[in-house]
Amino acid sequence: DVYKRQANFYTLLWPSLETLEVKIRLLIGEDISQGFPSFETLAKQMTLSPATLSRRLQEQGIHYQNIKDDIRRETAEALLMHSKLSIKDIAFRLGFQDSSAFSKTFKNWYSMTASEYRHKQP
Repeated sequence: DVYKRQANFYTLLWPSLETLEVKIRLLIGEDISQGFPSFETLAKQMTLSPATLSRRLQEQGIHYQNIKDDIRRETAEALLMHSKLSIKDIAFRLGFQDSSAFSKTFKNWYSMTASEYRHKQP
């Protein structure tokens, strides 16, 4: 079970990672180019019913869509700052169907294009 292997390792380093959001992030993993798991799949991986997972997220004021958006945004930042991948390749790795959809989303996030963001970073 991928989650258990990763979670055990990370919780040894940072015990505070036993939060629901971190568990979800670990399950989603690094490769989001094929999209995110459905909510139902995620609940099954966590051995919870979708209703229970939904209730627990609600109790913590967390929304699955916000987690997905945060992961996309954080991954975009990291790839723009630390890789030489083209904007088109970054868009694909983030699961966007085309670079124009990524560009529009990125501009909504940062009020600048991905290229401008990349060039402004030290």
